[in-house]
Amino acid sequence: MTTPMFATEEQLREYMDLDPVAAESKYSSGILTSNLRAASYMLERATGRFFHDRPAATFTVTTEGAASVPLPGFRSLASVVLAGSALVAEQGYWLQPDPSGTGLILGIQFRAYGSRSDGPSWLHYSDWFDRNLDSPRWPGNWGGSGGSLPGDLVLTGDGGFLDADLPEPVRLATKALAGFLTLRPTGALLAGAIATPAGNVFDMSAWPLEVKSFIELWRIGQQVISVG
Repeated sequence: MTTPMFATEEQLREYMDLDPVAAESKYSSGILTSNLRAASYMLERATGRFFHDRPAATFTVTTEGAASVPLPGFRSLASVVLAGSALVAEQGYWLQPDPSGTGLILGIQFRAYGSRSDGPSWLHYSDWFDRNLDSPRWPGNWGGSGGSLPGDLVLTGDGGFLDADLPEPVRLATKALAGFLTLRPTGALLAGAIATPAGNVFDMSAWPLEVKSFIELWRIGQQVISVG
């Protein structure tokens, strides 16, 4: 799979105030595009989110018997299979949209929140008997608060944003991180700092504030088994 870039080389050159002509710049197109791809990949990994377009993607995750599971971001879902059973929307599962209004689906819920102390377990599942969840072989009946087999939830759908809809904070964080990756080797690769001819020292041991703030605001939690 080709690693995406959430900003263009031209946008990065403008952001870093570099010469727009690659042949006349200290930094080649190869360096900048490589850093843009690396930054884009690192931001997805750091946040656990899908940002680039993933049409007809298959996403596998372990639910551990939880009532809801966070998702990395889907525009739409074509199928939801839990423990080998295909579920029906608004009956076997409910989608949780991004509260910030990006239009992506960031969570999926399978039943009402609660525990066995709230009443019989089947009250929390609309398909309790259809899925044979009263069986002693169901992992959720082995004791404790529940459980599941590894990779018991498999989703198929369109993930991430279309390029035209990519939020501007994603592009900004990409340019900031790519710019950091571009400048850091200039004296900071070993020392972690850059000294200017005027005697100023810039700390290059940590990611830029724009990047750290973006990750804090956009990060989600999940247990991914595989993404195809």
